[in-house]
Amino acid sequence: MVSHTWRIGLIGFGNVGQGFVRILANKGDKLRERYGFEFKIVGIADPVKGSVFDPEGLDVKKLIELIDKYGHIKDYPSGRKDIDSLFLCRSDVVDIIVEVTPTNIETGEPGLTHIREALKHGKHVVTSNKGPIAIAYPELKKLAEENGVFLRFEGVVLSGTPAINLALEALAGADIKRVQGIVNGTTNFILTKMEEGMTYEEALKEAQRLGYAEADPTADVEGWDAAIKTVIIANVLMGGSITIKDVDREGITKITL
Repeated sequence: MVSHTWRIGLIGFGNVGQGFVRILANKGDKLRERYGFEFKIVGIADPVKGSVFDPEGLDVKKLIELIDKYGHIKDYPSGRKDIDSLFLCRSDVVDIIVEVTPTNIETGEPGLTHIREALKHGKHVVTSNKGPIAIAYPELKKLAEENGVFLRFEGVVLSGTPAINLALEALAGADIKRVQGIVNGTTNFILTKMEEGMTYEEALKEAQRLGYAEADPTADVEGWDAAIKTVIIANVLMGGSITIKDVDREGITKITL
């Protein structure tokens, strides 16, 4: 029996935020049946795609319809449009903040401020934003504990592959002494194509065409994404206290056929 409806505030409505909303739309019934998870999205804040807030809940199907047709939700037919991300972080009618703004590896902003504010105001936080976790994990973990809320960030490393929960929960009785593997799909794709005979430039263009690489691929091909994931793995899974400056990093741009 469902006894509580979880009220979700979504910060960031790019590809990840939209994918999250589509999952809720497609699997809402199963989430209720299997886990008793009753929910409503009460607000979305995105400076480009648009912001809207309604304590009674937003129509998920209408949100998807608008984003598919216009690329934004600025014409959502009801609710407040004058809200911003910090409003959601501090609102009394939000239980869970889903923070999916772009990663900033230098300062962690604006995601770091979003997560801090949400935790301080007693909100559970789920994020796919690598920056805040890499830069301020011990602080954010302490904030969550002090306020009796959850901070979840499985998606910051290996996307949907449960690497963090695997280590912290399923392998809780084990001591992890070494981690080795591929953590960046874009460079893995490019190197695989080069192994098949493509030049670096050809492989990069193909990765961009398929949507694996960004228009500006620097974060991936120069190793920054892998480095920040290394920081997270070391600090979260192995009790480290390193920063990105402590990681030896080398990109793939100088590798020739």
